Amino acid sequence: AFMDALGIAAAPMIGNSMGGAISAQVAALRPDLVRTLCLLAPAVADFRVRAYPLIHNPRMAVLVLPGVAVPLIRRGSSRMPPEQIVKGTMKLCYADPRRVSSTRLEQGIAEARRRASLPWAPEALVRSGRGLMAQGTRGGPEFWSRLAAISAPTLVVWGDADRLVSPDLAGPTAAAIPGSRLLRLTDVGHLPMMEDPVTTARAVLGLIEETERQPSAAPA
Repeated sequence: AFMDALGIAAAPMIGNSMGGAISAQVAALRPDLVRTLCLLAPAVADFRVRAYPLIHNPRMAVLVLPGVAVPLIRRGSSRMPPEQIVKGTMKLCYADPRRVSSTRLEQGIAEARRRASLPWAPEALVRSGRGLMAQGTRGGPEFWSRLAAISAPTLVVWGDADRLVSPDLAGPTAAAIPGSRLLRLTDVGHLPMMEDPVTTARAVLGLIEETERQPSAAPA
């Protein structure tokens, strides 16, 4: 609806993590909106309990309990300094947290402070977590079947040290999307565009430029 309102059609679409899962579904349901598709460690549905942090981590499971999750997050955010929150997130998302630049760390801390001031932020986090869990359980089969409907030229990028979405899913994801290509990055975590920006950018731009040279490849 957002793209329709702005009159955007056949645009390059790039998404990481949950953004990758959303981008994949947009490409499947509205091929006219997506010129090229780049999925960076997308949060695809995973039926294996051991590989799903939101299911196998008891602390995460508590966050989806009605009436408990939002107050719990509010208390936790008020007690934990933004610096600690951001450093913990970077440690989880990067294969090597030492690659986080001081500038990026400062930006993350500023964003964490801003988010802490938003009254709706805890509820948004809880609803996002519930959405991911629902996709990994009830909506899993439908999600995987939709990947086969993607017609846009697609690139899948995945780090082999991803702790959030299993790198084992890279091959099946690329195989489920007709004609897609797969780039595996060594010693890279859940954020390939941040941990190895040069390689990721070259691959993404390569797909876009190659597609732009083929006007007939645009979705019907």
